[in-house]
Amino acid sequence: MSGKKQNDKKAPSGLVLFDPPVKIGDTEYDKIQLREPLLQDSLDAEEMTDKPLAMEHLVIASISGVNPEDLSTIGMADYKKLQAVYISFFT
Repeated sequence: MSGKKQNDKKAPSGLVLFDPPVKIGDTEYDKIQLREPLLQDSLDAEEMTDKPLAMEHLVIASISGVNPEDLSTIGMADYKKLQAVYISFFT
C-alpha cells in the first residue's frame, strides 16, 4: 500500500500562455496566472448577476487580477484558454 494520502492530487498550475500576446484593456499579456477560486469569488459574482457566463466572467476576472471591464474585450478564443484553466480547478 502506498504511503500517499488519497487527497494528494497535484494542484493545477493555473498558468495561461498567449502566443502571440493578447491585449486586454490597455495591457498586453503573454501569460496570466489564475489562482484557485474561493467560494467567496463565486458568492460575490452571484450577487452581481444571475447569468452563468457573466458570473464565470466575473470569477475569472477576480482570480486573474484583470479588471472585469477590460476582460470583456478579450477575443473568445483567448477567453476559452482562461476558461479551460478555470474549469481545471474543479476536475
